[in-house]
Amino acid sequence: MAETGSGGGMAAAAIVEMKGGSLQQSIGAASLALQNSLGIICDPIGNRVEAPCPEEM
Repeated sequence: MAETGSGGGMAAAAIVEMKGGSLQQSIGAASLALQNSLGIICDPIGNRVEAPCPEEM
């Protein structure tokens, strides 16, 4: 999982960078990719964003 998560995070940040995004946007993309690979991304329940949601973007 570590290699897959870190690779996904780097790829997400690189795509944002190639599209002309800012450093903050690249970090946000990498963060979301890592959260998704770890299974801690926000889960929508009943048309609302519910916990666990470690950070808001």
